[in-house]
Amino acid sequence: MPAFSRTAPTFAIPYRSSSRTAAARLGIRCSICRIAAKRSARHLSELVDRLEGKGVTLRILNFGGDAVDTRGATGRLMLNMFAAMAQFEREMMLERQREGIARAKAEGKYKGRKPTARAKAQDALRLFREGKKVAHIAKELGIGRGSVYRALADTATT
Repeated sequence: MPAFSRTAPTFAIPYRSSSRTAAARLGIRCSICRIAAKRSARHLSELVDRLEGKGVTLRILNFGGDAVDTRGATGRLMLNMFAAMAQFEREMMLERQREGIARAKAEGKYKGRKPTARAKAQDALRLFREGKKVAHIAKELGIGRGSVYRALADTATT
């Protein structure tokens, strides 16, 4: 069976014999190293359901040292449990991050990025009035062309 993989596979999706796809008839086995499942248990479950709907089964070759096959109830349970834990971990990390940002803002330590382009708006306008092109202005001031256009538009409306 031909296998497609750049590194040692963590996840493998073997195609089962089915009349639906040519790959299934040929018995092609595709190895996937990582699945980015939006870190949501529901999304991973939907992905596995879609694969199974196409006659593809998911077999995780290295799942904490053991192989997990989602064709069986135990494999599906293990996958769902670990997906739920990953989602919980991700949500906890985001919650702690939001709390830390709120605390830093309250202490005056978190102010965000300084508006460098807006600070250079008058310089951009002056260079534009001198007849310089927008690309030259952007390069000279170290800001993007979009920022130059925005500065020119802001000064035209005021």
